[in-house]
Amino acid sequence: MPCSSSPSLLHGGCIPVNSEILVVDDSAFSRNLIARTLAAEGYAVRLAANGSEALEMAVQSPRPALILLDIQMPSLSGYEVCRQLKSHAATQSIPVIFMTASEDEEAHHHAFKVGAADYIPKPVQARVMLSRVKTHLALSRHRPQLHDQPAHALEQSPLPFLFVHPTCPVVKANTHTARMFSYSSLSPISVLTLLALVRNKPT
Repeated sequence: MPCSSSPSLLHGGCIPVNSEILVVDDSAFSRNLIARTLAAEGYAVRLAANGSEALEMAVQSPRPALILLDIQMPSLSGYEVCRQLKSHAATQSIPVIFMTASEDEEAHHHAFKVGAADYIPKPVQARVMLSRVKTHLALSRHRPQLHDQPAHALEQSPLPFLFVHPTCPVVKANTHTARMFSYSSLSPISVLTLLALVRNKPT
């Protein structure tokens, strides 16, 4: 089956495409390299060169299943793009994975505060990126099952409480637990994200 490609949309033609990923990076070299890596694994890929383009593409149909987002971009930073995505009902459920060259723990903590599902270091290593993408796409597929769990059972607990789903690496926390980590959302988060929050939690 022939591959179709354009400056904004690439497909891996040999592997069935089930998920579309939006790659946002102001570096043409970086975003094209990431796009080729993802397309080779069978993902459909859309490319955005800045935050404004990313916000426009995120609401286009079909909406991306996941967003890989560079933090340091001119005009509109990755933090602000993520904040806006999470503030709108149409895009708030799309998992965002930040890409960053920063090793500053405070920067990583801030990424989770604005709603990121995860982050990966730059320069991006293909194996790490593909592993994180696969994990968070699987997490998204299981999210409806998690939402079917009785929320009041979590909320009424006076103790910190985590619900671990048996079929995917995801946890659900009550308000008390979320506040412990300065994490505002009660949405399911990955175990990897939880561990990062624990590591970055001020002592």
